[in-house]
Amino acid sequence: MRLATDATTTRSAAATRLWRPVLVGLVWFTLTLLANQPANAFFTADGVGNGGAGTASLSAATAVTGTPLGGGTVALTWAAAALSFGQQAEGYYVERVRTSDSFTVAACGTSPTTLVPNPACSDATVPVGTYRYRVVGVHQSWSIASALGNSVTVVPGPTPPVISLTGTTPAPNGNGYHNSSPVSVGVTAVPGSAGTAVASITMWIDSAPPMNTSGSTATASVSGNGVRTVSFYATDLIGRQSATGTHVLTIDTVAPSAPVAPVLTAATDSGASSTDGITNNTAPAFTGTAEAGSTVRIYDGATLIGTGVATGGTYTIAASALTSAPHTITARATD
Repeated sequence: MRLATDATTTRSAAATRLWRPVLVGLVWFTLTLLANQPANAFFTADGVGNGGAGTASLSAATAVTGTPLGGGTVALTWAAAALSFGQQAEGYYVERVRTSDSFTVAACGTSPTTLVPNPACSDATVPVGTYRYRVVGVHQSWSIASALGNSVTVVPGPTPPVISLTGTTPAPNGNGYHNSSPVSVGVTAVPGSAGTAVASITMWIDSAPPMNTSGSTATASVSGNGVRTVSFYATDLIGRQSATGTHVLTIDTVAPSAPVAPVLTAATDSGASSTDGITNNTAPAFTGTAEAGSTVRIYDGATLIGTGVATGGTYTIAASALTSAPHTITARATD
């Protein structure tokens, strides 16, 4: 047993002597590597700890209230949307919902990317109708819509005065012409829906300078011949103007030139030539020239035998039955 133990001990000592040069070599090799590297140092440290992530919720805006201000404007207020720990939402966009069909549009100039920061805004140029509003609170990537607010009815705003033509003196004839001058054109105005009194009426003829008359009635005197245009509008006491009205009239105080004496048409002149004024047609046609648009009447002596209109300055009129005898035919034009 001692021999075995001695042998084991001998082997352990030998092994120890063999590792020493190996360890020395490894240390030398490591030092050599370190000597050839840049002088850098790296420090690391392990740590342990624990933490938690907070959670929150965004509540919707409440008490959405619209107040019509007139003129198509609605003022809106609401109670702010807020996080559960008290911070208010970053901003809001607003939607207007038409009651009749739930048609929805952006309101107050807002959109999902254009927000108002405070819980109030003004919605302008709202069409006539009844609406409810919804407010959407936005906080970072969160958003939440409110319930619809109260019903808001937008009514037409105050309207300007209304002006109208009362008539012309003297009145025109059946063809719409005035055969005397001057002609008086009268207008009158009434207040708009707000009941604000009419302050004045402005009138002008063609491109002449305007004439102002205080009150709610006015007249313009139109002279001369030709087609004339009278324009007019009314203004109330706070400066609202009516729409501009116009009246076109034609004044003709000059009698038309006498028409050229009528002659038989070539088709009804059956004499030796088509211009000899002889016919065997007891209801011939007569032609001639006269002022364009004038009414031409032809007579057999004092008897009216036909009427027509000079179109383009020429007339052709069929006569009523004539007897076999000489006839003197004349023409008279009326514009």
